[in-house]
Amino acid sequence: MFEKENEKIDEILGEIDRKNEENEANLLKESMKKKKKRVPSREITAVVALMLFIISVFYNYDRYSKSNKPLEISDEEKMESIKNYLYLVSQKIEGYKEENKRLPLTMEEIMIEDSFTTYKTIQDTLYEIECRYENLTLKYVSSEDPEELLTDKMIKTLNREEK
Repeated sequence: MFEKENEKIDEILGEIDRKNEENEANLLKESMKKKKKRVPSREITAVVALMLFIISVFYNYDRYSKSNKPLEISDEEKMESIKNYLYLVSQKIEGYKEENKRLPLTMEEIMIEDSFTTYKTIQDTLYEIECRYENLTLKYVSSEDPEELLTDKMIKTLNREEK
């Protein structure tokens, strides 16, 4: 009696297994069909990324080309810079003179090495600095007041630093 029931249970379990296998096979077939119908997302992502890159290059090309152009500085602004530079050099020379009780023999002694400034001593206590930049030249002799070299911008900057 139990044998018949066991056989029936085995038949039912076998039927359940077959149905499960059929369902799994059907699910596998359906998922394969969906994969075939689905648009490949990697390719789309790559194409979209490439398109965005190309658009950004064309969009920013004009801006990048303008940013690589040299600044246009007027002669007046250059002269202001030269004056401020000569003031700073004169102060460095005066500091050296105070510390060493003599004028420096060369610009290198005060740690200034540039190709557009010349320095020479006139007497034991007088010196001359000449700055040539492009088509502009400015001379400063130490008998002059160095503060006359300062521009308004530089004076404001120095006043801010003192506060």
